[in-house]
Amino acid sequence: MPRLEAVSGKACGEHFGVAFSPEFLREGTAIEDYRCSARTVLAATDQRAFDHAAALLAPYAQRVQRASLPVAEMVKLTDNSWHALKVAYSNEIGRLCAALGIDSQAVMDIFKTDGRLNISAAYLSPGYAFGGSCLPKDLRTIIYRARRAGVSTPVLDAILPSNREQVEAALRAVEAYQVRRVALLGLAFKPGTDDLRESAMVELAERLLGKGYELAIHDEYVNVDRLVGANRACIYDRHPHLVSLLSDSLEVAVKDAELIVIAQGNAAYRDVCDLAAGRPVLDLCGIGRPAAAAAPGYRGLAW
Repeated sequence: MPRLEAVSGKACGEHFGVAFSPEFLREGTAIEDYRCSARTVLAATDQRAFDHAAALLAPYAQRVQRASLPVAEMVKLTDNSWHALKVAYSNEIGRLCAALGIDSQAVMDIFKTDGRLNISAAYLSPGYAFGGSCLPKDLRTIIYRARRAGVSTPVLDAILPSNREQVEAALRAVEAYQVRRVALLGLAFKPGTDDLRESAMVELAERLLGKGYELAIHDEYVNVDRLVGANRACIYDRHPHLVSLLSDSLEVAVKDAELIVIAQGNAAYRDVCDLAAGRPVLDLCGIGRPAAAAAPGYRGLAW
């Protein structure tokens, strides 16, 4: 656009417009993909350019998804990197299955029948790190089995380090506020549960305490008097100092905080900006975004 302006002596968005529609075409089926597109994304510098481009696309577009120019460009890169990740992931599973004498095609055929989690929009929104008793354990297991079998799995190997980096990013985001009193909303790894095992929220709480922060914690589902089994051992044996920081009241937890950190996708935290009364809110999971994206002091971890 700067080059067009320089050559023409005219202003983009005033004398001429630019529209961009990323193509989602496969080699060999490009014409069919154009005529029967799974989605049509369109960005433009101004309404006139958008309308003209939309008219050109209309015969083959059931619905045009409007986006900004940077978003439209990034969608294309995101799509292809995701496809590349799927190929690499599937091939790593294939190599491991072959080494273990397991039919990888049968494994993936079953894997692909799950449209609720495996082949769906689930887990594809930027947010905080994963935790709990399943994902970390099973990742370590499959990586261990691969190493025992002499199979290289660089994609699988990178998942846990990447997950840890999300905790580091959250810590850096908190430190950037240069405050001392922090309210942490959510302690269990998942809303609606009291499971503290390998919770990224517990790790963040420990890291903040280690750096000298004054911490208040709220999680409506974590009642220390009702915890049993592994959960009770987790908090009393490994994190006993967190017990005294837990509050049953959301209002009490945020009362004296200089910074409020939403770490869990609990619907109860959707309107926390109203409680914040102008104080900064750092949202690690995105639950507050629909209601508070434009609120003063609201910030997301990766948006």
